[in-house]
Formats: sequence, C-alpha cells, structure tokens
Amino acid sequence: MSVFRWDRETVAHLGRRAAFGARREEVDYFYALGPDKTLDFLLNDEQVPNDQMEQALAVQPFDLSTYQGIVQWWLFRMVHTWRPLEEKMTLFWHGHFTSAMSKVQNTTMMLNQNQLLRRHALGNFRNLSLDIYKDPAMLLWLDNATNRVGKPNENFARELMELFTMGVGNYTEQDVREVARAFTGHTIDRTTGTYLFRSSWHDYGTKTVLGQTGNWDGDDIINLLVPREATGRFMARKFLKMFVYEDPEPALIDALARVYFESSYSVKAMMTWILTSDAFYSDRARGALVRNPTELVVNTIRTLEVRSDFSPFVSRLNSMGQALFNPPDVEGFDGGMAWINTSTLLQRVNMVNDLAGNRTTTGAYIDLAALIGGRTFQSVEEGIDWLLETMGIYGLSPAKKAPLILYVSDGAAGLSYENLMDRKGRGLIHLVATLPDYHTA
Repeated sequence: MSVFRWDRETVAHLGRRAAFGARREEVDYFYALGPDKTLDFLLNDEQVPNDQMEQALAVQPFDLSTYQGIVQWWLFRMVHTWRPLEEKMTLFWHGHFTSAMSKVQNTTMMLNQNQLLRRHALGNFRNLSLDIYKDPAMLLWLDNATNRVGKPNENFARELMELFTMGVGNYTEQDVREVARAFTGHTIDRTTGTYLFRSSWHDYGTKTVLGQTGNWDGDDIINLLVPREATGRFMARKFLKMFVYEDPEPALIDALARVYFESSYSVKAMMTWILTSDAFYSDRARGALVRNPTELVVNTIRTLEVRSDFSPFVSRLNSMGQALFNPPDVEGFDGGMAWINTSTLLQRVNMVNDLAGNRTTTGAYIDLAALIGGRTFQSVEEGIDWLLETMGIYGLSPAKKAPLILYVSDGAAGLSYENLMDRKGRGLIHLVATLPDYHTA
C-alpha cells in the first residue's frame, strides 16, 4: 500500500474514519502492528471474535420493546465491538437504506433491519439490495407493503432508483411506474410482522425498465439496477464522501467505480481500495470531515472511558441532529457541515462538558482518577499532550495549544496528578471539546 507516513497521527486518522476513534493504547498497538496487519484486522473482521461483546450485550437490561432501549443496544455495540468497521458500515447503511421508527412503529422490525445491515456491512451490494427490499421495516417505511396489481404504490420504486442505486437523472417517470409494478405482491404478514409474497397481488404482466423488457419481478429489477454504470458511480461517490472528503474528484470516483464493477459489487473491495489509497491518507483528507453525532458520542465514551448505561445519550443524539433508528426522511441525515449550527454545536460541546462536570457516580460520568491513573507529567505541555492524545487529537498546532497551556499553567513547573485531576482536568476536557479538531475526522 502507498501511505504518506505511518505514525501515530496516521493511526488516529484511520481510527476516526474506519472506526469510532482509537484509544491511546489502540493507537500504540496498531502503530507497532504496522499498516498491513492493521488493515487486515479492520477489513477481515470475520476473523475477529466478537463473542465477548455479544455475551455482554445479551445480559444488558435494555428494554428492546422501547425506542430508548434499541438505541442503548446499538450504542453498546459501537462502544464495545471488536469489529469497529463492521459497526461503522452498519451506520453508513442505516443512512443509505433508511427506515424510521416514526413510521414503522415496531422496534423488533427496526432491530432486525439493523442486524441485516450488519450481516451485509462489508459484503456484496447486490445481495444487500436483494435482501433490503424484502425487509419488513423497509416494506412499511416506503409503503411497498400495500403495493398490489392494479393499485401500484411508487414510493419504493422511486427511492430505489433515486437514493439507493442510480441517482437523480438516470431514469424516467415511466421507469418508476414499471418498477413499481415489478415489486407488487412483496408485503408483510401482519400477524407475524415477517416478509410475505402474495402471488395474487403481483403483476405478472410484461414491463419495460431502462429499455429492457420482460416479466420482471423484484429480484430482476435489482439485477438490472446494480450493474448500471450510474449505480457504480453513485455508490463510489457516496463512499468517498463518507470516508475520504466531501467533494471527491471525478477521477477518484471513476477509479472506485471500477473497483465496484471489477469486484462484482464487493463492499469490502471498495473499502480496501479506499483505506489503501493515497487520497485517504492525504493532507487534504485529514480532518476534512465533520464527525456525525454518533461518531462524536461513541468516540467520547470510548476515549474518556465514560461510565453509563447509555440512556442519557439517546436524547443527546436527538438534540445534536442524529436520532438513531429515526432519520428525518428517506434521504437520511444531511451530514457534512449540516451537523454544525449554533444549536447543535452548543449541544455537542455541552455533552462533553456535562460529562466532565459530573463529579458523582450516577448518570453518565468520567472517573477522572481512573482515567489519569496516577500519572505525573514533567511539564504542563506534556500533561496537555497526554490528554489531547487520550481524546484522540494528535499534532495540535502550537497556536491552538497555547490557550490550553495558559488555562492549566499557574506558575508550576510540572503538572502533577493532583493538579490535573482536582484543579484543571475537568475544565481542560471541556476546553478540548471546544476545539474544531474534536469535531472533525
């Protein structure tokens, strides 16, 4: 692979993009492991046992019949998983193949969809597309559960082409009508809440889609859409916007689209290409993306070793603009700079400040003594560097570091454990959370 440099700052960058941030000890471990073995760990996660996390999750007292309970369940997974890229891709697909509790109104269906996305996280895009259209939450969300011959519902057909595969401008209104006919009869059993094909509801007539004519069914439509050139470019651009930078060059999109086709639509192949590309490790890419609220929350919990049952973060995510399992519409969450406005930025900083300011052992809190672990630093700057790296920030410029040094310094030559823990530590955590670097990836 071609990497600009392999150092701890690079490992931290990789951790922010392919995971939810990396703890100091993880950065040290992967730095020593080297790039090839680190990427093997991330990309070939089927080799990584996750049993310990699954067993711990199974005994958590989360009420999965409630919205709060399923959000707690997923946050626990993201914080404790040994397969971080699997969870990161599950979050990506959640924003791509959207469904929302606001309409589905069934936590079991939403959890089952989440597990479906996880099973296909680094799998094959065709297979994921074939499964998602039969998913009960999706059938309800986009009204295909009521799609029947003579009364076609076009919602799923339109979004399948516009948002899930080809993108705007690559199909006609007649294509939408014909695709809707192909998906008639694919519904749910209202008694069990499971997928059901009702043959009496299906339109068995001839349909013409994108210039091709046949007695098309749902599977046939997926097999028509997935190989389209527009789909390859649409998905390549979306992956690059999520993992590299917001406005990828046409040549970069073309290169990743070639991987899409040459690998027969393998997500793992596309992610391997991204995570070994010069563009991913370039100076332009580093710090170029705004962390979404989930990334921010999970990174904070992991790096600061927050003690919590995750319940306080359900409303926090909502106030920051990313209610898990409940995107605002079929387009999902806006992302990018849309995550940052006067209200949400305050919510993001206050989330960390409230954690740092909680000196009790109730709710969500930081055990600062355990986090610092009795360390004594030779200078104020050394102590600040330690906390910055603990919070996932490497290579902060002297200009940005100066206010932190000014805050901590009180004439002491060194920074003792007691000074950092009792006098300055919690305020310093809050100040770090106000830095733009804490909100970017």
